[in-house]
Amino acid sequence: MITGDTKQKILALFLGLFTAFLIIEALFRLRKGELTHFENQIVRKVNERPNPCLSKSDSKLGWKTVSNQSAWVS
Repeated sequence: MITGDTKQKILALFLGLFTAFLIIEALFRLRKGELTHFENQIVRKVNERPNPCLSKSDSKLGWKTVSNQSAWVS
């Protein structure tokens, strides 16, 4: 069985790791200037492409290519 002292140590470990990851996340967001920016990064990258119309969101498949479209994207 796990004693009360061991449970406290495990809880302290998890809380410490959670706090460390939270601080690291905040520092990365501060570095990019996006502390309160919660936009989906994949959607943002798709929208920044030269021709974002080549893909569309599908509820079952995720992103799929629009039919009858062609383009050269470098």
